[in-house]
Amino acid sequence: AGALLSVAHGPRDTYLVAAEPGGPARASLYAFAQHGQLLAISDGGGRTGLPRLSGNDSVRTLLVSAEPARGGLHVLVNDPDDADHDGLGRRLEAALGTCDAPSDAPCRSSLLAGYYRSVKDATRDSDRDGLSDGDEVLGVAGTPAQQLDLPRWGADPRHKDVFVEVDRHAPAEHDALSEDDYAEVAALFAKGSASELRNPDGLPGVHMHFDAGFAPASFAHATLVGDWGGSNVVALRDYRKSRSTDFSPSRNGYFRYVLVSRQGTGQARGDAFTVNRDYHRVQVFAHELAHTLGLQHEGHEGWGKANCKPSYLSIMNYVFQNRPDIGFERRAARELNPRHVIESEGLGRQSAAYLRDSPFDLDVHDPHDVHDAHGAHGAHGANDAADTTETRGVDWNRDGLISREPVRAGLLFATYKSCGASTVARFTLAREHVAEATPVLAHRGDRLYALWVSDEGRLMVRSGKVSGPDAHGSCPLGDDERARCMRWDAAQALPGPSDVLHVAVLSLSRTVTVLAYVRKDGSVHMAQLAETSQAPIVAEDHVVPGITTRDAPALTHMQVDPQRYGVVDLLSVFVRAADENGTFLQASASLSAPEGPWLVRPARDANQAVLAGAVAPSVLELGTGELCGVFPDRESFVRVDCYDRTRDVWVDLTARAFFEGLGPKTGGPVGLAFHRYRMADGLPVAGDDSRGALYLSFSEAAPGTLAPPDNPNLYVSEWLSAQHGAFEQLDFRWRGTLDSQWTHLGAGSTVTLYEDAQLSALKAVMTQRDGDGLRVELLPLADGAFDATLGGGSDFEVMERGICSVLRGDAQCGDASTAKY
Repeated sequence: AGALLSVAHGPRDTYLVAAEPGGPARASLYAFAQHGQLLAISDGGGRTGLPRLSGNDSVRTLLVSAEPARGGLHVLVNDPDDADHDGLGRRLEAALGTCDAPSDAPCRSSLLAGYYRSVKDATRDSDRDGLSDGDEVLGVAGTPAQQLDLPRWGADPRHKDVFVEVDRHAPAEHDALSEDDYAEVAALFAKGSASELRNPDGLPGVHMHFDAGFAPASFAHATLVGDWGGSNVVALRDYRKSRSTDFSPSRNGYFRYVLVSRQGTGQARGDAFTVNRDYHRVQVFAHELAHTLGLQHEGHEGWGKANCKPSYLSIMNYVFQNRPDIGFERRAARELNPRHVIESEGLGRQSAAYLRDSPFDLDVHDPHDVHDAHGAHGAHGANDAADTTETRGVDWNRDGLISREPVRAGLLFATYKSCGASTVARFTLAREHVAEATPVLAHRGDRLYALWVSDEGRLMVRSGKVSGPDAHGSCPLGDDERARCMRWDAAQALPGPSDVLHVAVLSLSRTVTVLAYVRKDGSVHMAQLAETSQAPIVAEDHVVPGITTRDAPALTHMQVDPQRYGVVDLLSVFVRAADENGTFLQASASLSAPEGPWLVRPARDANQAVLAGAVAPSVLELGTGELCGVFPDRESFVRVDCYDRTRDVWVDLTARAFFEGLGPKTGGPVGLAFHRYRMADGLPVAGDDSRGALYLSFSEAAPGTLAPPDNPNLYVSEWLSAQHGAFEQLDFRWRGTLDSQWTHLGAGSTVTLYEDAQLSALKAVMTQRDGDGLRVELLPLADGAFDATLGGGSDFEVMERGICSVLRGDAQCGDASTAKY
């Protein structure tokens, strides 16, 4: 069985055989002269063991013979004129439609012409997929175990190919990804157009090839999956270590590497990634694989380096990663700026209806949308600016209004892991000698103070200059994603206090700042933060009698019934008593005489029952004029109470505040802040300084783990105001992760949130675990309203170069100037 072929001939031509998918594993090649004289026979010698013959001028006919198979064989006549040294001669490349030099006719007009001209020998890789034309046509030589039979596995020198070796961690050996799973993954990468991917053959998509350790059931998938000698069951669970020990060096620069396991979710670095087979495996596999093709969570950093962009519809975006109806982005998204967004413009011509769904859960108004005829979803029917049926837009800042002037808005805040918007421009205040206690912030004069406890029990302080309520006042050095925000002086110990466990701070005015700190003997001290020409000091230090605690105190201003207390304004410190019940105690003194006398009493609920719990309380005076607090119960579940000064009790609003009627479980004190809605210039929206949202930070265990409760999370309430306060409509509608799922706080600590009327940006500070130590981190733009242009583009245009550059680097693949994005 064979084929007799008339062939071109030349004194130095070479005759080679390469297999199609499913082609014979062995073949024989016979060369004949013009009158049938047998000149030579070859049964091997090619790169992958198939025949190779060095010709001469007498050759006129070839006979290729092999046993029948589902696929065929290619017979190639290779001439010696190889300008780009890819192993393919000029005449052969012309026949194949590949490039031997940038001046070749089809290459001058190619979508990759700029790449061919800019990079030396770029035409070795005509389709810029990191695989040379010669390797894609003839395969890669080596020992039998090292040979890469790329043409048999489906490589095409005129179309982008991606090869992936799939290893399985032993617990995932059985029932790893199936043939159908791989087909679904490949379908996501098949949607890019030929122009986006610059495929020289003019056909769409990226061709995916998975060495998965099994032969496909369907011959249609012969190039999609196969058992090609690399896939193994491995003992290591770390994909990077497994990549270095179980991945053949002969595959470097040709294959990506994936470890399928039953842990985590997914992760990627360089040309390797890992996927949990039990967690949205198709979408996560495609997401992580795309990282190895040059895509990031923002798509490309030129589109605005931020995760969770609401207008970037791509599985690379964390908020859309697990949605089977969303693949890769195909168009340029509307650009948005968190510090300067006009809500009435919405997403322009693009429908924004999907933003009503989780995880954004935003109020979207569209006069052409029947859903909107009776107001936006979940908005309390409260668009104060205009009739919703006549207003188009997105309530980006969640204040119940559709603004026609630019506002600040945390566009990236989503009910999902690791969006990271709150950590833009973060700054490390301390890297050593930090105790496991929550740090705090205070605004005094034109400076912002950060205080924390050292491992020696000293109170440490750093301060930085701020200048006013506008955006640049909150961040004098800039509020973009790369700015430092503000300059901080050196850390120093406050003279006086020692053996400190915890600290709280309260700015009563621009010049009066009060401290409450707990010493290791359980005593609670009150003091003032005063300034000298050299450094801040602690002044008027005295003990609050009648209370002891081991936990963090909460410090607040209270307005009370003068008929009960004889005064209107109190300075109060709340603690969890060092008794077996964990009673919440309230110690109060007149604001005009903070040295005392002090009145100590238990905090009581509306039924006069004493409040007690397992975690220290947190109390905050809201911009609405109300006083609210978190008093975690004995099982550490968050409960929200607001103070009724007429009855002198705390009213439990937990059932109203949380969707399930009970707040989350927290591992440490809860951070509270009242975040005011602001225009882009820092002034209050609608001139109402009382309009804002209650932010609540807490620490909990990572989902699905038995880890300690140390991951920082956020709840954000619906809008509140002096006219519609917490007693009327407190509702924590949105939940999100403050930083990332890999952020771990110091034991028993949480994130302190801080904002006042003079600062436009919500700020935060936290004690974070770093290896075996702790560090103090400042988040100067914790509301996520930083200055950045956030957009999108075609994911496939980024892949176009990334497919090559991740494997081979810019020297071989060209820099970004040779791409479209």
